[in-house]
Amino acid sequence: LALSKAITEAEIFERDLFKIEALLEATGFAAGLTAEQITDLAEEIETSTLATSESVRAAAQTILQFGSVSGDEFEKVLRLAQDLAASGFGNIESSAEAIVRAFEAPEQAIRRFRGRISEAVLLESALFQEAGDEVNSHRVILEALAASVGGTGGAEASGLTGSYHRLGDATGDFFRVLGQELHLLDAASAALDGTTSVIEGLTFALREAVDAFD
Repeated sequence: LALSKAITEAEIFERDLFKIEALLEATGFAAGLTAEQITDLAEEIETSTLATSESVRAAAQTILQFGSVSGDEFEKVLRLAQDLAASGFGNIESSAEAIVRAFEAPEQAIRRFRGRISEAVLLESALFQEAGDEVNSHRVILEALAASVGGTGGAEASGLTGSYHRLGDATGDFFRVLGQELHLLDAASAALDGTTSVIEGLTFALREAVDAFD
């Protein structure tokens, strides 16, 4: 049972890592971050909020797909996405997408962010965007979100709920590292490949035998 859990946790992490690496390469590494930095950030957010590292990595993949968020801004979007989710906006993945879409079309985000970002802020962002000032266009949105929901993700992770969450995180991390350090994925992959080869061989032999009778 323990080895099965270790394989599962390690496989989930490996799959997400491969996806992040592929997205980074596809976007020309526009995010200015490595896959390891992004997965480390996911672990950090998991520890300080009720988000799981898997959900944070999924949100990171969503941000990467746009190819327009990089560096410190990438981290801010990811953290504020969890704050938004904790405030009842949705989940961290949909919140991350909403923030980046607001970057791209501030005026179209007025209704979606009502109660969290004022119309005046989004119109100001649009003006910066029209002037070609992407940095300040994004900045005013992030500052407004930070003032509105910043820290919500961390606040909901306090008390007993947070303690239970951190226990689950620590347990999952233990099994993931166990699977990685014991190279269980390599062993499982080799075993599966071997089984596949045997089945393919049997299939070929069966077809040959059927053809011989025909």
